[in-house]
Formats: sequence, C-alpha cells, structure tokens
Amino acid sequence: MKLIYPFFALLILNACQIHVAKTQSTNVPLTEKSNISIIERTDTLHGERYVLSNRVELNEKQLQIIRTLSHYFSDEPRVTELLTWMEIQYDYIDDKYIIKPRRYADGFGEPYLYNYIVLDRGKPELRTYLKYQAKNWLFVESFTIASDDLRWSSPRYKFSRDHSGGKIWEWIDVVPEGEFYRSLDALSDSEIGVIRFYGENYKYDWTISKISKRNLKNIFELYRLMKVTS
Repeated sequence: MKLIYPFFALLILNACQIHVAKTQSTNVPLTEKSNISIIERTDTLHGERYVLSNRVELNEKQLQIIRTLSHYFSDEPRVTELLTWMEIQYDYIDDKYIIKPRRYADGFGEPYLYNYIVLDRGKPELRTYLKYQAKNWLFVESFTIASDDLRWSSPRYKFSRDHSGGKIWEWIDVVPEGEFYRSLDALSDSEIGVIRFYGENYKYDWTISKISKRNLKNIFELYRLMKVTS
C-alpha cells in the first residue's frame, strides 16, 4: 500500500530532515591567549551553538562579540573568561556595548542591584542599576548600604517609576562615584549586605543574595581589567 502524505506534512518532514541538529566535539581555543576552549559545536535550525570548557553555552553572535571585545583588551585571558559570563548587547546606533550579568534578579518581585559596563569605542564606563519593586509604592528617595560594619547613606536621588499588572517599579541608573563606589565594592565582598530603601513615609530592608554580590564582584573585576588593558 502506497502512503500519500498531505502537502504540509511533507514540508514538515523535509524541514526535520534538513535541520537535524548535529553535534561535533572540538577543541578550539576561544581566543589566541584564552585557556577556555570550544568543546562542542552544534548545527541547529537557528545557527550554530557552542559549549565552552567552562560550561557556558553561546550562539554564533555571542561568540563573535566575545572575540571582538577580547581583542580590544589584548586578548587578556581573564577578561575573556569574565565576558563569557556576561550578557552583552550591541547598540548599533550609538556604537556601544552594554555588558551586564546574565542573571541579576534574586526572585520574582524582589528588588535587585547590579553594576554594568558601557563600552564606548573601547573606553569602559561603570554604571549601577538599583530597582525597588513590589505591590505598593514606596516613593523611594534615598537608601543606605550596610556591608558588615560599613554604613553609607546616599543623597536624595530622583527615582524613575512605572507600574503594570499590580506591580510597581522604582529605580535609578547612575554612575557610582566616591563613597557610593567604595560602598558597592565593600558590599560585593561582605558576609552580610543589606540595602534599606527610604520612602516618603515608610522604609524597606532588602538582604543582598550571594548571586548579587558575586555579580558585583565580577563586574568590578572586569571593569578594572578593562581600565588597565584598554
């Protein structure tokens, strides 16, 4: 008995045959000086994907961006390694790269904090993003960073605000300078770190997670290495 497939079924079968993912083992250095290698390459429907020896997975675009940025900084191995852990976006209009941690939120609906780097024609600028989010407005005006025995209280900031679906957001996106910079640096290496948000009538304490502290530490290290090698 001869099987007759509908036209669309044949298209699906052909597509499946054409785009079967093929994985190959490789051992190609990520960059000329890197001690990280590409150990797997998979041909997928959406292009090639790569697995690195530090277990990070990248697509073709991400791989090319990491190699391009590493070259800016003399292929310094630690810069390359740190870049593999980051989310990197390229702003074509402004010709800038935005480099931030891949994961920065501790949990749904929780506040979060991260540093990120704006790379403008090879020159790094460090910025800090701090967001309060909850169900009710706090109308945040300032905050205090507590890192073990260190305390630093911010000046008043003009927080941006938005809301949707029963959630509110209040945030700042600023260049950390002076005591703010040093407080964030101490926070990244603290045993206990807490940020207290001060609103118009109420306050809210948020305990910083290990992930947030590790992200701060990695971005600080990457920023300093970029300053030295740029």
